[in-house]
Amino acid sequence: MLAGGRVMAGKKVVVAGATGLVGSAALRHFGGIGSCEVVALSRREPRDLHGARFVAVDLGDAAQCAAAVPALRGATHLVYAALHEKPNLSMAGVTRRRSAPTI
Repeated sequence: MLAGGRVMAGKKVVVAGATGLVGSAALRHFGGIGSCEVVALSRREPRDLHGARFVAVDLGDAAQCAAAVPALRGATHLVYAALHEKPNLSMAGVTRRRSAPTI
């Protein structure tokens, strides 16, 4: 059984970047297991915590990270799904190709 049931009993999972696509899926997955504690880290509270405890933190701010440390004590697993936002990040490194002609 992968990451479920008895395997995760008593474990503590921290999801950094809990509002994104991957972070939300991790919250749903580990929250659905029910036998582990889940902590959601993000600047904004996720729409659905799936039973996780929310800790507001900007991972780019050292003081906020230091203040969040007590909530992370005892963590056994980390899902790092945080994204460092930059202007035009969605297009960074993407080169546009012209479609190949259809025959």
